[in-house]
Amino acid sequence: MNIKRIPALDYLKGALICFVILIHSNTYLQLKWEDSLWFAYIVQLAVPMFMVLSGFTFSISQQKYKTLNEYYSKKVLVPKLLRFIFPVIVEEIIWAVARIVSGQREGMLIELLRINCGPGSYYFLLMIELVLVFPFIYFSVVKWGGYSVACLVGANFAFEVFATFINISPYWYARSLFAFSGFIAVGAYYYLQLTNKMKFKVIPLIFQYTGIMCSILWICATTWDDYKPVIFTKNPIYALPVLGWTSALVFIVILLGIKYNNTKQNLLGKICSEIGKASYHILCTQMVWFITVKWIRLHCPFAIKAIWWAPISVVLSVLAGVLFYYVEKRVSSRILKRLGY
Repeated sequence: MNIKRIPALDYLKGALICFVILIHSNTYLQLKWEDSLWFAYIVQLAVPMFMVLSGFTFSISQQKYKTLNEYYSKKVLVPKLLRFIFPVIVEEIIWAVARIVSGQREGMLIELLRINCGPGSYYFLLMIELVLVFPFIYFSVVKWGGYSVACLVGANFAFEVFATFINISPYWYARSLFAFSGFIAVGAYYYLQLTNKMKFKVIPLIFQYTGIMCSILWICATTWDDYKPVIFTKNPIYALPVLGWTSALVFIVILLGIKYNNTKQNLLGKICSEIGKASYHILCTQMVWFITVKWIRLHCPFAIKAIWWAPISVVLSVLAGVLFYYVEKRVSSRILKRLGY
C-alpha cells in the first residue's frame, strides 16, 4: 500500500490541537473538567496521540531517504529544522510584547531564554529532537520490527524510572523525547505494517489489546480513584501506561482514513484539512493567547462566563493560527529560497 497524503490525518491533527486548547482552557480558566469522561479518555490525551501520529507522519516523509547520509545532508535537514524554528521566533516576539502590554514583565527574559513562552512551549524542543533522531528510530524499526519497538518502549519506561527517582524537573521532563519514545516507535510501526513493509504478526496485536485494557484502567485509577503512582509521577496522563489506548485511537483514525480516503474534499473537509496543516502554528498562537487571557477577561466590556471563554479560545486561536500559518509559510519559503534551500 502506497501512503502519501491521507486527509483524515490532517483532520485528526486539527481535532487534537483543538483538544490542546481545551486542556489549557481547563487549566487557565479553572473549568474543572478533569472528572468528565470525555475529557479523561479523549481530550486530555491529545499530546500522546500527537506523538503516535508524529511517528506515523514522519515515517511517510522518511521513506524518501534511503540512507542516513541522505537525510542528514544540509539540503534536507536545515529546512526541516527551520520549519519549527521560524514560527517559534515569531511567537516569542509577540509573546514578549503581550507580556509587556499586560504588565507581566517579571521573569520574562528568563522565560524567553528557556523557550518557555506559554502553555505547550515544550513541544518545540520535542520536535527539534524528533527531527534530529527520527531516522534512527525509523531504520531500527524497519530492520528489527517489533523488537525495536519493544526496546524503545523499554527506553521510555527506563526514563520514567530515572525521572522519578532522581526527581527530574518538570521543565526537562516535558522536553525529553525519551518520555515519548515508545509512542513514536508505535506510530512508525503502524506505518510499516500498513505499507506492507513488515510482516503481520499476532504477538504485537496481543500486546496492543493488553495495552488498551491497561490504559483504560490506568486512566480510571489516576482520574477518579485518587491513585498515586510510584513510578509515573511526573505526568501520569502523558506517561507510558496510556500508550495502548492512545495508539489504538490514532490507529482507528488512520484505518478509517485509508478506507474512506477521498482526495476530492468538500469545503468543510478543506477547512478541517487546513486547520490540521496549521496545527503547529495554532499551538504557537494559543501560547500568546493564554498568557494574556486573564488580562483580556478583566478588560472585556461584556460579562462572559468562564466556560464560554473555552470555545472563544479555540475559535480565536485557530483563526489566528491559520492566518499565521499562511503568512509565515510564504515568508519562510522566500527566506529559504534566498539561502539556497
